Amino acid sequence: MPAYKDSKKGTWYAKFRFTDWQGNRKETTKRGFSTKREAKEYEEEYKRKAQSNPTMTFQSLYEIYAEDMKQRNKESSFSSINNTLIKHALPALGQIPISEITPNIIRKWQNNLSTYTNKGKPLSPTSIMNINRRLSTVFNFGVRFYGLAKNPMHVTGTQGKNEKRVEFWSKEEFDTFIVAVDHPLYNALFNLLFYSGMRIGEALALTSDDVDFSIGKYTINKTLAYNGKIT
Repeated sequence: MPAYKDSKKGTWYAKFRFTDWQGNRKETTKRGFSTKREAKEYEEEYKRKAQSNPTMTFQSLYEIYAEDMKQRNKESSFSSINNTLIKHALPALGQIPISEITPNIIRKWQNNLSTYTNKGKPLSPTSIMNINRRLSTVFNFGVRFYGLAKNPMHVTGTQGKNEKRVEFWSKEEFDTFIVAVDHPLYNALFNLLFYSGMRIGEALALTSDDVDFSIGKYTINKTLAYNGKIT
């Protein structure tokens, strides 16, 4: 597993052949390493990842999982899951081989998560539950597709609890509110939301082609994501 010195830039690079998950022989090059050791470590981890080896790091498994999720989920859903794992899981677990992540390691991670604060405020029980569930999903992905023997979170269990409640206005409450909305566009929007039950993103993504005024029909086939994109 040689590494090579770039005499012009003074950095190291890895150039090697590997066998991908389909059994094909390929070659790749990665430049810009500060040391020979870093170049070799990159090659070793790249090969583990390409061959779906359970000794790959959690970072590598996460990258494979994220690419798979990106193809199968709406962008808004993917971004939410992706950001959660990058913020709360990768810093602690990223460089550990997935086969070496034990229930004890997860337990310590959970204990740290319970004391985590954001601008002085602790995470809510619902947030903690969602973070745990998303991490467990990555391990299940590794078990199902990449040779991981078991999900360590099946031993530790997950933290938190779902405190989310669905709240809604009664007809009387809505009538009290809507009489104060003078703007014709907002008045129409709030009436549409209340009487149809569609989500705000679905309403904001509507176009004239989605409305048939002759029969009073709305067709909901897209949504406006938080980043301004229609999906």
